[in-house]
Amino acid sequence: MLKITYLDSPIDRSQALSEHLQNFSPQSPTWIVSDLRSKFEIQKKILTLQGFYEDEDVLRVNELWRLLLKRAAPEFRVLSADLIRVVVKDQLEQMKVTLSKGAEQIICDFMDQFASVFFHPMGDQSIQTWFEAHPESRERWKNWYLLAEKFSFFFLERKILSPKWISAYLSEVLADRPQLQKIWNRDLVFDLGVDITQSESDLIRIFEKNLNLKVLSPEFELPPQMQSLLKPYEFLGNRDLKKNPRKNIVRRQGESFRFSSFLGEVKHVVAQARKWADSGVPLSDIAVLAPEIEIYWPALSDFLAHEGLAVQKARTQRLSSLPVISSWLSELRLRTGQVDAPTLETAHYSGATSKARLLRVDDFQSLFENILDLQDLARSKEIEKYFGTQIQSHKKISSEEFLGQALPYWPAHSNFENLEKILKEFLSKSNFPFEMSFSNWSLYLEKTISRIETAETDLNLNSGIAVVNFSEGDSLEASHRIFLGLTQDQMRSRSIPWVLPAEILSFNRDFGFYLMDPEISQLQFDLVWLSRAPNQIGKPNTDHWCLASTDFSGNLLNPSQFWMEQCHLQDPPRHFEEISRPEPTRWDEIQHECLTQEVAFQAIQRHRDIHLSASSLERFRDCPFVFFSEKILQLRDLPEIDLDLDRRTKGQLIHAVLEKLMDPEKKLRWSLAEIDQLFEDEKQAWPEARIQDSLWKALKEKQIKVVLRFLDQEREWQKKYPQSRVLGREVSFDFKMEGMRWKGVIDRVDGDAARLVVLDYKTSAGSNQTFPKWLSENKIQLGLYTWILESGLIPEFGAREVVGAFYYVLKNLDRSAGFKTEAGHGLLDIERKKSAISSEQKKEFLQQLEAEVRLRTQEIQAGEFAPKPRDFELCDNCKWRNLCRAPHLT
Repeated sequence: MLKITYLDSPIDRSQALSEHLQNFSPQSPTWIVSDLRSKFEIQKKILTLQGFYEDEDVLRVNELWRLLLKRAAPEFRVLSADLIRVVVKDQLEQMKVTLSKGAEQIICDFMDQFASVFFHPMGDQSIQTWFEAHPESRERWKNWYLLAEKFSFFFLERKILSPKWISAYLSEVLADRPQLQKIWNRDLVFDLGVDITQSESDLIRIFEKNLNLKVLSPEFELPPQMQSLLKPYEFLGNRDLKKNPRKNIVRRQGESFRFSSFLGEVKHVVAQARKWADSGVPLSDIAVLAPEIEIYWPALSDFLAHEGLAVQKARTQRLSSLPVISSWLSELRLRTGQVDAPTLETAHYSGATSKARLLRVDDFQSLFENILDLQDLARSKEIEKYFGTQIQSHKKISSEEFLGQALPYWPAHSNFENLEKILKEFLSKSNFPFEMSFSNWSLYLEKTISRIETAETDLNLNSGIAVVNFSEGDSLEASHRIFLGLTQDQMRSRSIPWVLPAEILSFNRDFGFYLMDPEISQLQFDLVWLSRAPNQIGKPNTDHWCLASTDFSGNLLNPSQFWMEQCHLQDPPRHFEEISRPEPTRWDEIQHECLTQEVAFQAIQRHRDIHLSASSLERFRDCPFVFFSEKILQLRDLPEIDLDLDRRTKGQLIHAVLEKLMDPEKKLRWSLAEIDQLFEDEKQAWPEARIQDSLWKALKEKQIKVVLRFLDQEREWQKKYPQSRVLGREVSFDFKMEGMRWKGVIDRVDGDAARLVVLDYKTSAGSNQTFPKWLSENKIQLGLYTWILESGLIPEFGAREVVGAFYYVLKNLDRSAGFKTEAGHGLLDIERKKSAISSEQKKEFLQQLEAEVRLRTQEIQAGEFAPKPRDFELCDNCKWRNLCRAPHLT
């Protein structure tokens, strides 16, 4: 007999559970739930009632199906979805078929989606008939379906099932069994929410012939796009209980918040929880919910710990996060030829051996950020020597043989307790008669390790803030709830490529199957369901609906429709684009209680030879934190080696060549062979200039053309202005001002006995600014050089007047961007008015510049390095953004 109880809100579910427990006995029905937390909660209540509980008092639904499979078909084994996927990948490699990257995942998605069709006696005929009526669908994804069907039978022949196929297989196996009591004889209560499939509905219909079953069915007004989630309950029919009357649910007070990042959401949780706790709200009445709470948990757990707030969640650590294990896995990938930059970096730096100190991190990233294959390891002889050893990655071996080859690379000094956990988990789930390649065994080992966790603290359901996923939230009795991650990206389920929702609905309608719509997320239903939780009488109740504009990696996120609806419901309504700023947490206070800026800077200065230059001053004016990162912390942003040279290295290369070209003894007389040799010499002198020979030849030919045009231009200039001579190449300066050391190099200084012209080579026009905008646009390099020369800070030039300062653009050989004065007669073209200024304008500018330089130098000495960008738009492309804690970025 089947009885359906319709639930209008989470409180109905709580009442049904209370009724079940009031008369609980060992003969009471088994309560079936979908999540682990609900199971623990019910077990605890049973334990409180009678002092003990049996395993079959409450089960998760997947545990029930596994138990029934073991009793009905003991010859079958259940392999994890991860292992199924790796076996499919290995079989595809043996078949030598050309498919898209990640084809094994697509096939597994098809197998999960169409399992009920594969195992149904009429399934193949139904889908073939449907394909005939839908030629576009047949062309688009029938081949994927046939591959998935082939692999399903491949596993079925070997008596192997994936966890998601068990209910579909059981619904066919048990349909014709007359004596089901021998398999299961205890009544059941199904409390699954929307975590129910058609196959499970079919199983319920089968068991109702022999058992008393009760099904808790959510039933309330849903948006049209979510109504299909409750479709499996329609197959159960309406037996002997009418739907509950609709209740006038009194909604809680709710507020919507939008933060700039996930970190902002985390800080808001901690600050708000502290505020509620200080106002007298018990921590057990506070809940934090998210689509996938583990995304937030690493940061959230640390913030809560610093705040001193207890949580109802075990503090765990994934084994894959341990450096020694990630280094081991990365090394195995490298040994099989799976070379990429992240893997190489992990293997190189995560271990505790001396190999982790072969290269500085920034040097390593410069060499290997762009790496294509094993040959690229030759960029560093030390790296090539260490990681050059290879393992035969394609030979078919057993799991024991794989471990025999992999274990020698396990670091002997490391904790063997972790290795024991890994081996126990790996061997218990890989006991099957397949042989696979080393690379695929390695892939499965990684997936196995990624799911192993070690608990640092025990889970305590009695006290503390509940931190759970949406799917576990309806068992909570919290008066104050904070919902995180209300973005489209987190609320969306992963859909199968090429299969459209309309096609799924069409097949369901035509043949009576119910395949889940891949684009309808159960998370959306869970959120709507949780929002219907009524006020708890006698307690203040409130909900916070939060989302972030970016995730922890800085990727942009879009708000979900649910969150935008909550903005409208808020009184007064909230504007979508308004960004909230989280209140300070205890961790923020601890950071602010560190050493003062002056003391910190003095401590750093004792260990660093700090000096200033034109470029570093520009960086400080753009943002003091950028200056701090590069000059004080000595962080570097080296150019990344790729197939071609980066712009910076090209510029350094051509600068070095031009310095030699302007040798007075050569008098601009250079042969083509000599110029070619100059480039070859410089290439050897610059370790950054690693480039393939074919590409180097093309680059060199292009640069030689630039040099030849440059020499022609210089000869013409000397004919036109014979008084002008090259007085200095790569002119260095080194002096002290305001207690700070200044160092730098001026590309070139021309002039005569009394006057000077400053030239700064640029490979392209880029962002070169004209004289009036040098201060406002923070392009002060030429101005600073002018001031240094006229102030006599470079002894070899005395204190001569600078009559011109220009950017010399090599791309078009233009040197008109800058300034010139009338005093430059004979050295410059003073007839043209472009870039011309008066002596008074130059004097006024230099006075302003000197005042600015002295002010910024004083700020640097005072240690004023807070992130205060000159323009917030600069933050969009800032390479130190992930290190920065500017208020507008958190």
